[in-house]
Amino acid sequence: MLPYLIPVIFVFVVNILFLQNKRIYLKKKRVCSDGFALSLIVLFLFAAIRGNGSGDYFVYLNAGRNIKSFADIFHNNLHMDVAYCFLAWIVNFLHLPSQAVIALMNLVSIGSIGVLIKRYSNIPVLSVLIFLPFYFQFDMHAARTACAISVLTLAVPYILKRDLKKFLIILLLASLFHPEALVGIALYFLPSVYIDLKSSLMIILFILLISILKLPDQIIAFILENLGLESIYGRFIAYAAKSDGPSKAARLYDPRLFLAFLVFLYAKISNIEHDRLGKFLVNSALVNVVLMIFFNQHAVFVYRLSPFYGIFSIVLLPVVFDRAGRRKLNAEIAGQYTKIRFLAVFLYTILSAAYAMEPSVPYTLFKIAYW
Repeated sequence: MLPYLIPVIFVFVVNILFLQNKRIYLKKKRVCSDGFALSLIVLFLFAAIRGNGSGDYFVYLNAGRNIKSFADIFHNNLHMDVAYCFLAWIVNFLHLPSQAVIALMNLVSIGSIGVLIKRYSNIPVLSVLIFLPFYFQFDMHAARTACAISVLTLAVPYILKRDLKKFLIILLLASLFHPEALVGIALYFLPSVYIDLKSSLMIILFILLISILKLPDQIIAFILENLGLESIYGRFIAYAAKSDGPSKAARLYDPRLFLAFLVFLYAKISNIEHDRLGKFLVNSALVNVVLMIFFNQHAVFVYRLSPFYGIFSIVLLPVVFDRAGRRKLNAEIAGQYTKIRFLAVFLYTILSAAYAMEPSVPYTLFKIAYW
């Protein structure tokens, strides 16, 4: 477990330095920009040189050995999506060590997240801190899903500009890493919707009642059967049943669900929905909570589908902090308020990261090998 604390401690120290040098940040942004870049580099290297991992790590490491020609990307029996096969072809074509396919997926994922943070977060080092739970859950173990989630975040500019064509192109690219990305289709509609706090809470309570009555599977089956897609429901149930731990039901009292709800509630009452970005971020937090409750019977879906919406918390909280910080507070109160918020986010991150690291395997360095 000790090695996994390295990126946590590094990113936390960068945030402390930022907090202590807030005036420098406001003038030159040097503390923030340098710490942001270094934090992403540390996260990338820590993931790229690992020699172990739960989930599909060894599958990723070995599956691409037969992708020798460009045609093999599309015609193979690997049961891997096209984007992975394309990266495996690059590794074989350039005669790189097989570990390079792991590094390339981490580069795509962390690089895309870096673009999202750079575009929309006024406190990038804080966004990296909030990103840690996603990083440990996906980049370290389920890299294809990490790529699908992160590539989809590149669609945010087109969502805000209402450019459906470019949004669908990004959605397609994300789905090439994992078809789970298609759950993100609703992202396009979020900036156009305003739901007041009372209605939001009613929606959450309604979904909670459905989950308690164990109706979600029946609802999904009914919808798919009426659409003539019974086979998809069969695959849905089979996928949920084939995994070990994650296939079990999630807990409605899981601290991760409670934290997700608190993030949504805090954002909602902060009144940041006066533009499309604000509406998009708050609504994505709401959908995240709804998905976590709705798929409660299958933890594998709770923690693999909801992050396509929950990932935007890495921008949401800094946006809330930044806009709240513009309110007229005297310097002393504003300084204390900032420290309290950072402490709250740190505790949120540590608790979430601890859950994400719980199934982690011993950290070892990779051994150079070639396909």
